[in-house]
Amino acid sequence: MNETVRRFLPMVDFLEQILGKNSEIVLHDFSDPDHAIVDIRNGIVSGRKVGGPATDLALKIMHDAKYRDLPFITGYEGRGAGGKTLESATYFIRENDEIVGMLCVNTDLSTVRSINAMAQQLMACFDAAPTRTEPAPIEVESLSESTQELIDRSIAELLSARGLDIASLGQSDRVDVIRHLNGNGVFMLKGAVACAATALGKLSGALAHPGDWLEGDFLPWGLEAAQKPLFQTLKAAILGRRRLAFTYFGASGEKTQRVAEPAKLCYKSSAWYLQAFCLARGEWRTFKLCRMLGARMLEQGFEPGAHGAPPPLDSEEEPPCMLQMELMFLPCAAHRVYDLFCPQDVTPLPDGRFFVSARWPRGGFLVSMLLSFGPSVAVLGPPELQKAVADEALHILQLYRQGTPAEKP
Repeated sequence: MNETVRRFLPMVDFLEQILGKNSEIVLHDFSDPDHAIVDIRNGIVSGRKVGGPATDLALKIMHDAKYRDLPFITGYEGRGAGGKTLESATYFIRENDEIVGMLCVNTDLSTVRSINAMAQQLMACFDAAPTRTEPAPIEVESLSESTQELIDRSIAELLSARGLDIASLGQSDRVDVIRHLNGNGVFMLKGAVACAATALGKLSGALAHPGDWLEGDFLPWGLEAAQKPLFQTLKAAILGRRRLAFTYFGASGEKTQRVAEPAKLCYKSSAWYLQAFCLARGEWRTFKLCRMLGARMLEQGFEPGAHGAPPPLDSEEEPPCMLQMELMFLPCAAHRVYDLFCPQDVTPLPDGRFFVSARWPRGGFLVSMLLSFGPSVAVLGPPELQKAVADEALHILQLYRQGTPAEKP
């Protein structure tokens, strides 16, 4: 548990004592959004327990810059088990100006509201003053037990707010659903992509139309002929339980010969990977398909499960070190800006330019991505990124000033 969050554990005890059984007190630690709830009292109010995931609002808060300077939010609506409406408040726990956790109070006012409604009806009989209308909540939070429940609720609420039903959903509507989930940070949760696929699979009735009106292809443009045989080989090896031999180029540039027992193909962050048990390393490894050359099936088979199950896709790598950056793009780069950045990170300006404030993993890929825009982007900050881009551009310029950068083979 984050040490700053840990210091709020006594506050959970304190609030439980003074607020009573109708108020749920929840302490969130964002070190692991999939199991963000590290302490909860009176969890029967929302039906949650320790180890539950972050809520949709918590994910949005981690994702949305408008919350960075707020110490807390109050008076918003929470929705608990069985559609129960709660009055909620949240205090943001910070460490080095970053929100690392939340202390939340969700109060079940259903009994109070029932009594109030009865009182209003009684007062109306005596021509009492008109009832007051409560102000609309600034946020609505779904208090869900699991990632699947969170995504199911988010999709249902989005469709309800837009007056849509399952039967009327078109392709653009489904794309909007995915953008909405991504914009609220839902895909920060492990397994959220699979849960979203399951949820959208429940909408299959909307897809049941005759004709070839929908098609999906994950292969890059122009590479179908080159990569399709690789996919066919990998599929045959996985289903046929046959070992694979291939040449692999690691992230460091090292070239190695591998023999592996393939388990499954995975798609993550715009790339395909193979999870397989590597016989040379004696452990599970994740291989990026575009770095695999000459893959071929061997005669030797293998027994599935002999080495246990492959680990979660994220478990083999350290979380990337993120860099907050500010960029300015010219109007001609609009299509690529929206290809690469989340809509909430992009601010269109009156003169047609685009201001982008986003967090990306540090490293050479970020510099290469920015250089690919040429003069259509200016790095406004931070200074270290400005220097990295300028140094790399200067290095490229020097190569061409010296003549041909590399001889033809």
